[in-house]
Amino acid sequence: MEDDRTSVYSAADGGVSPTQQASSANSIGDKGEEWALKHQVEHTRARDEQSGLPPRELGVTWDNLTVQVIGADAAIHENYLSQHNFPKLIKESRNKPPLRTILDNSYGCVKPGEMLLVLGRPGSGCTTLLSLLANRRAGYKSVTGDVHYGSMDPKEAEQYRGQIVINTEEELFFPDLTVGQTMDFATKLKAPFRLPQGVTSAEELRQQTRDFLLKSMGITHTHGTKVGNEYVRGVSGGERKRVSIIECLATNGSVYCWDNSTRGLDAST
Repeated sequence: MEDDRTSVYSAADGGVSPTQQASSANSIGDKGEEWALKHQVEHTRARDEQSGLPPRELGVTWDNLTVQVIGADAAIHENYLSQHNFPKLIKESRNKPPLRTILDNSYGCVKPGEMLLVLGRPGSGCTTLLSLLANRRAGYKSVTGDVHYGSMDPKEAEQYRGQIVINTEEELFFPDLTVGQTMDFATKLKAPFRLPQGVTSAEELRQQTRDFLLKSMGITHTHGTKVGNEYVRGVSGGERKRVSIIECLATNGSVYCWDNSTRGLDAST
């Protein structure tokens, strides 16, 4: 487990925590209804199992994971003059820049099919832990410890970046593309080599996947609307967050890391 500033919770019951199960059960019981797409999900799962295409699952373990970065007081934006200020460079070379430890001897295990919840105050290292578990190590001064994805170490797992994915807190899109174009691109990148039974072409499967993802988030009406950003007018902030979520789900990955994925969403979502 991480230091005392960050706590970790793991649930093995189908990747759903007991709190989520109780909340879902109460919601269904009160309204007397179930998710409209439940039968479609069950049909797709049964079809894939009959076709010999089981869901992809991968466990993650880490031990003695320590991450250090250069302190904010030593991290400055270089310019031409600062890079050629030789007296200052000589003086600084004698003193090592101050380092800040973000994670200190963190350890844990997430078995295939499990869900892990990381809780912590801002600055406690939650995003850093998720980034490391998603094998995103750029930008850190020092990363020590062991992280394994099944039997693979981080170097071996680099060739499977499409299977170990992270949904970042800030959405990253081409704002001039529409929601439909964005999802078309995401689903085209993940066309399987083997097609399930009853599917005639990869294009048919891609369209089914795209339409299901858009419908699951209730944003089919945004198909022709630009994604947009703070400068380009497009969908609302909550709808943009939903596009970010289903774009990540379209990867059909083995390990998903979600960094504050509920920010900006309404309660009904």
